[in-house]
Amino acid sequence: MSEVNDKVVLKLQETLKQKKEELVQVKPAYNTNMSFKYSPTGLATNLHTVSSISTLVGMLAHVWRAWQDFNYIAEQLKVNEVVEFKHENFTFAEWNADIETRINVLNFQAKKAQYEALEKRLLALESDDLKASKELEAIIAILSK
Repeated sequence: MSEVNDKVVLKLQETLKQKKEELVQVKPAYNTNMSFKYSPTGLATNLHTVSSISTLVGMLAHVWRAWQDFNYIAEQLKVNEVVEFKHENFTFAEWNADIETRINVLNFQAKKAQYEALEKRLLALESDDLKASKELEAIIAILSK
């Protein structure tokens, strides 16, 4: 029975290894200073410390609503000159890009943690024979260099 299980474990470990190799994190480049305030006099929140995707979505929704309101009022007032909406000196597009990037970082971290947990679970399922076989292969690889 353990030989069959070992084959399944090896196959799953190979699949997991491929998935981990496909998981690549690019160093994020941010457009804003990543310091978010709901109001000019409000408390600043460092977006690097926000780990809740719901909170990030709420922050972007706040900026989006202000952007929509700004554009509507500018249209109602028939403002002839070009006026650009800014929240804390950054455009909606810049906040959108940065919050999306932060969400991508959080998703990457979650996927990486999930893969590491699966790797530990698969290692725990290895039989003693499979562990010994892997160790012998590692020793042979070192000595053959």
